[in-house]
Amino acid sequence: MSGAMLALLTSFISFSCSKKVQELTPLQEEISIRASSYDFFYFTDRYFKKTHNVASVPALPPRPWTEAVRISSISSCDISEEGENAKAYGIVNRIGILSFQDDRIELHLDNELFSGRTAGNLVFYQATPVYSLYRSTFFNDMERKLSGPHPFLVQFDPIQKISFPIINVENLLPGESESDAENTEIIDYIWDGKVFSCAAKQKKVIEERVGSREEISFSYKNFQVKEDLLSITPETASKEIFITPSSMGAFKENQKFQNFENAPEKLQDLLSPLKNADFLITVRNAGGHSPRRYKHEVSASDENRFAFADALLAPSWCAALFQDGTIFMKGALESSPIFNKGRPVVLRLPKLPNSFQYSGFAITGKYLYASWEETDFYMVKRSGFLCVDLGKILY
Repeated sequence: MSGAMLALLTSFISFSCSKKVQELTPLQEEISIRASSYDFFYFTDRYFKKTHNVASVPALPPRPWTEAVRISSISSCDISEEGENAKAYGIVNRIGILSFQDDRIELHLDNELFSGRTAGNLVFYQATPVYSLYRSTFFNDMERKLSGPHPFLVQFDPIQKISFPIINVENLLPGESESDAENTEIIDYIWDGKVFSCAAKQKKVIEERVGSREEISFSYKNFQVKEDLLSITPETASKEIFITPSSMGAFKENQKFQNFENAPEKLQDLLSPLKNADFLITVRNAGGHSPRRYKHEVSASDENRFAFADALLAPSWCAALFQDGTIFMKGALESSPIFNKGRPVVLRLPKLPNSFQYSGFAITGKYLYASWEETDFYMVKRSGFLCVDLGKILY
């Protein structure tokens, strides 16, 4: 297995499929959430339904995380229209886009782009959701035969509620044959707000004297947009982006965990009650680029001791959710006053059954949306999201 594919699989296993969810013991009182303050939802193959109890959700056969219906990426926007709160979005693998605004939830199905493709890597460009698609052949080689457009980077138009390809795979392979482009996938990318760093996987059939064999290779490229990303289409992309070669080392460097001492000061302050805990945390800016990763390490035992968390930093608030449902919050929710006199609050989301975990979250207005899933190593069974009315808890 190549370094790039191993890193991608390891990343998912570490953050979404850890065998045991580490439970936290913060050094301050936790607030349990009353049942009247939240609703659970779960995914079917084509939509979502409300449920009172995650354990009662109909069982599903396990599927690789690249093929399962699950929220693969979720975050909040930081810009709102006058008189409204900023929206939040979730990428639902194999189905489409979830949009959240306060307590309103919409699922925008997209059979054309999502069918047979793995979706994720949500970022925002000028308040517009941007994400990636690729055909995953690691667990299912049949997806290589998917015909039609070959999109890589896609935008979701919040007004028209439709996704449009921005850049296709062939746009990043100038000079390569149509066959090579067809057998290449951009399996991961990182955007720092200026430069897109991409990892590409290519399969070639090598004809030999007796039969043939498949050869897999990986390459790495960077590209920058010359003008406005959202104005680009696959037809114009080749002239609108500037491509440079990169390396596996440079790509992995972008994915490395930095020391938590280098994390944003507001996040360090928020998680100061965990000064004696070991944790790995993925940090996003609301309405921003790809997340950064940090490691808080105080002991020297094996890596199973780490708790895993996602953090979201907005202009007026910040929050961090751990897989066990412990969430730290501080600040003022949009269109609301400061809560708890500006001091951090620790909430405990409803406890999930064994083998279930929280995997990400977003906030819009006074409502928090947290994705959850049932996992077994790299396989995913049931999945969905939780909606919490923070207004009933914090104000």
